[in-house]
Amino acid sequence: MRSEETDMAAPIDPATIEPTAIYRVDLARPVTRPVPIRPRGDLDMRGDMLIALIDQEGADAVLSAVLR
Repeated sequence: MRSEETDMAAPIDPATIEPTAIYRVDLARPVTRPVPIRPRGDLDMRGDMLIALIDQEGADAVLSAVLR
């Protein structure tokens, strides 16, 4: 299980995300897929949604993702 924060200088690799885990996510910009989300500091999401977001919006949309 990953417990550290992702490196903000490197894109997040979806292969390292646990689909059933919960992550605290900081977005770099608003995203529209899979659902519209604005950047805010208190965003938690399951790993499968984080993977979908990265696949559809690109890894540059995510500043950090911390396993909770």
